[in-house]
Amino acid sequence: MDWVILTRFVINVFSLSLNCWVLLVIVLTPKLHHPCFDELFFSQNFTDMFATVVRISLTYIPELLFDTEDEYIRKFLMKKDSWANVINAAEWYNSWTIVISSFLLAFDRAAMAISMHSYHWFCNRFFKWVLVAITWIIPLAAILPMFSPCCGSYFYEGAIDSVEYRDVTVSAIFDSVDMIFETLVYAPVLCALNTFTLIMLYKQYNRIVRRHGKGKKRKLVLPTISNIEKLCEHETCDRVLKHGKYLPSAVLPSQVVGSVERLEIELTFAMISIFDQQIDFFVILFYTLYWASEMNFAPVKQGPVLTVYSAIFEFGNLVNPYVYLISCPPLRKAFFSSVFRLFCA
Repeated sequence: MDWVILTRFVINVFSLSLNCWVLLVIVLTPKLHHPCFDELFFSQNFTDMFATVVRISLTYIPELLFDTEDEYIRKFLMKKDSWANVINAAEWYNSWTIVISSFLLAFDRAAMAISMHSYHWFCNRFFKWVLVAITWIIPLAAILPMFSPCCGSYFYEGAIDSVEYRDVTVSAIFDSVDMIFETLVYAPVLCALNTFTLIMLYKQYNRIVRRHGKGKKRKLVLPTISNIEKLCEHETCDRVLKHGKYLPSAVLPSQVVGSVERLEIELTFAMISIFDQQIDFFVILFYTLYWASEMNFAPVKQGPVLTVYSAIFEFGNLVNPYVYLISCPPLRKAFFSSVFRLFCA
């Protein structure tokens, strides 16, 4: 038995279960019904969960149940092109749903940063459901040709973890389009949007607190993932930051306090998005190195590069529930309360 595969299988199953539990806690806890946890948030999490399900069911389970080094198994897999087509299509479909969901969420956050007052008018729930539908429908256009004879796949040398296109030209086209889009469009646009959102939100936060500070210069502390105690609360906060400490809300109008609270929440999620963005950059970097090696553009060993790419991509799919529990004290409290009720009641 391959203990590395078994360990990764256990980590994936545990993280998938944790992600499901966290999302269920958000849905079932009225206190956590905050605009940040909207349809696009759940859609992005579902793309990561779908990637984990695909990895578990189509890669780890077969590798644990069967001896993939056995000659008979390899010959059997070499005849199962339909299975190879499914695996290849599922991986490409998941890759594009992750890209599109990240794009749409970044645009949504940027639109909110530009105009928080009119944001809920043009980014209403119906519009967000349309964006969710786009996320899951558009990638189908990219994978449908993979089930045709011209774009079919096969298990290279009968290895279940090595799926290749039968036509080298088709492989080059798919990989080249993907690499050009991700390196020249996806990565820079996502970086620009997330940075723009963070800067705009911080400027609004700075301006509101200074404007209502009775002319006194205030030392503003940018909220971080670990120190926002009211990240997910739906009620209006009763404190704002002043000189690194909290100031009673009686000093400021209730509308201002609400605006500061909303900006603190959005700032924290903007920083979480930038954290996710760094993972995406490393994924793109190592896959680009793999692609360059495959196209003979760079003298890079494919094996180690592909291993690192796979590990980082897997980490990006699994890390979200842990980040949410660390960054959101009310969610963490509700989560452990549900654990206590389930196992200790």
